[in-house]
Amino acid sequence: MEKNDVLVYIAMGRKLHEVLASRAENAHLTRAIMGLRWEMRLYGIDSPVGRDRPPARAE
Repeated sequence: MEKNDVLVYIAMGRKLHEVLASRAENAHLTRAIMGLRWEMRLYGIDSPVGRDRPPARAE
């Protein structure tokens, strides 16, 4: 991963947490956790720091 490559960092973090959540073998729980992670990423998006974030969603 390149230094300061935010999109790669976000994608890797998303995949890690999706794999961890899916270990519970509960699709509803996994979707809830991943949805909450997305909401947390959007928290503060209107702040000066949030406005500097890349607009693209990493999958």
